[in-house]
Amino acid sequence: MSQSNRTENDTISAPTVMDVLDQTTSRTMSDSLAAKEAQRETPTAARSGEQIASLNGLRAISVIIVIGSHLATSVSTPSSISGISQLFNGYLFDGALGVRMFFCISGFLITHLLLSEKDRTGKISLKTFYIRRTLRIWPVLYVFVLFLFVMSQTTALTITPCQYVTALTFTKNHGCSSWIDGHLWSLAVELQFYAIWPAVIVLCSTRTVIKLAIAAILIAPVSRLIEAGADLPRWWLTSNIDTLMCGGLAAYAQKLHRALFDRILNTRPTLSRCGGFAILVTPVIVARQFPHASLQIMLGPTIQAFGATYLIASYARGPAGAIKTILNSRPLNFLGIISFSLYIWQEPFFIWPSDFGFQKLLTFEWPFNIIGMLIVATASYYCFERPLLSLRRKYNTAHGS
Repeated sequence: MSQSNRTENDTISAPTVMDVLDQTTSRTMSDSLAAKEAQRETPTAARSGEQIASLNGLRAISVIIVIGSHLATSVSTPSSISGISQLFNGYLFDGALGVRMFFCISGFLITHLLLSEKDRTGKISLKTFYIRRTLRIWPVLYVFVLFLFVMSQTTALTITPCQYVTALTFTKNHGCSSWIDGHLWSLAVELQFYAIWPAVIVLCSTRTVIKLAIAAILIAPVSRLIEAGADLPRWWLTSNIDTLMCGGLAAYAQKLHRALFDRILNTRPTLSRCGGFAILVTPVIVARQFPHASLQIMLGPTIQAFGATYLIASYARGPAGAIKTILNSRPLNFLGIISFSLYIWQEPFFIWPSDFGFQKLLTFEWPFNIIGMLIVATASYYCFERPLLSLRRKYNTAHGS
């Protein structure tokens, strides 16, 4: 990503091999096994005992795609690997699509959890929600910012006061960023969404919430066109709200029309999932051929949001199959669990050594940058994220983010 291109390329693609087992595997038995596996592997199972299948696996794929897109631009990556990565960069490793996938997951999951809390307790506690979000996100982010400060004091790394301000106030999507912290723009978008959406659900009727969500989806293409016209990277909340709202509307559809929702997911699932993947990939191809076309800037991300939302719902509640089994496997479950830390800590391992004042450093060399990133992300999860899980569980809401 030039700063706008590099951080725009920040997360996911989808597999292209579809599962023939969709039509042959017993749904009841496989879904039961998947749920048990998810509960063993995921420390964030809801207090009600519910665990949404496949979400960790989808997160894992997303962050793998981000890392793949950044691998193509890493100065130390061997030419053979970089060549392959460059070949797929923007297609298989389309970071922008990955970010949108994350946004769809967030919109679906947060809305689902809020609605589930209301069903169980009769109300939604905004105070509890915001405390839980704070415990989930701020510790790791603040440790990362502290790391940047230490590096700026002990190496040649330059971090401006403005960069600290936008990082700590979750306004990175409005500017003041460089390669090492520019990826925080998507975190800023999510935090801004968290600040608004739960309050809308609490204060407005269901009919009004749905109308507002649809209006937001319609606003997003116009917002993107405005940003593109001003040569901005399309990071505003309004430019990405359609992806979040598609996920949110899917959660409402699941609650209000569960029978119809499940019937749709169980109708020709293999063919429908192929269609969902096609919807994800087609705008990517069009964008590479016509990068400045107004129509693709406006509608491409929205179309992808529809495809991503269907796939999220399908692999969360739809029939079992080979891909769903893979999404709920131990390796992808683990990568999904540490995906937040992976996303936060990836950039220092793909930066140019000269930015730190070094000619060459093992930390930035392939494959040590990948190994170092995995080690740091795992340590970050076990040192900062996991210890706070018990504190988050003290609050009487469903959790699963």
